Amino acid sequence: MLTEVEDGLWTFPSVIAGNEANDRVTPGELIEAVQEAIAAGGGDPADVDPRAPQAGLKRWAAVAYGALLRTAMAKPQEPERRKFAVNSDGERAEYRDATVELGEDAVGLFRENAPSAADFEQTDRDVYSWVSRSTTGLFSEGESLGQLRRERGRWHATANSPERLERLLDRIEAICGERPQVKSFETVRPWEQGEPFAEHEAEDTDRSSWRSPRP
Repeated sequence: MLTEVEDGLWTFPSVIAGNEANDRVTPGELIEAVQEAIAAGGGDPADVDPRAPQAGLKRWAAVAYGALLRTAMAKPQEPERRKFAVNSDGERAEYRDATVELGEDAVGLFRENAPSAADFEQTDRDVYSWVSRSTTGLFSEGESLGQLRRERGRWHATANSPERLERLLDRIEAICGERPQVKSFETVRPWEQGEPFAEHEAEDTDRSSWRSPRP
């Protein structure tokens, strides 16, 4: 029922391994609970030797399984920690899709110059991804930082933080000589989507990185 992994550490194979309770019960707690259950039933708790518990736990398998569940249910569960989502620049993740306007001359220049820019890739007709060529992190071929696309006759600039969106607009201006004018935008905030995300970083939050692979 228990297999020694290394000095002082054990794992739960067989039927116990498939139960989430073993995430909350240590091997020592399990052995103690089994010994108590055996004694309460009139058996000899020494049948389960903490120094080599496998044989005893195999003999008392049903008792061990029940003791595992009871011990887990009796332990208070720690509240789930919330996540504070950030992008690869350490900025709070807040997905923003802005409807923007560009003059015809600027659009022509962007279409002409963007495909040869080192940090842009054209992925479809009037769809341009702003990319990082970094080979670090989860995505060995880099990361998609934002996008400029034409959809139903309107141009949209998209990024996963307000700060990154501003840098995308700066980069578009550098390529075509005109800064896109934001007319409206839609925002998706992770903490408003029913997931355990926090609006602000605090002591009870853990940072959760968000990156998107290059297209």
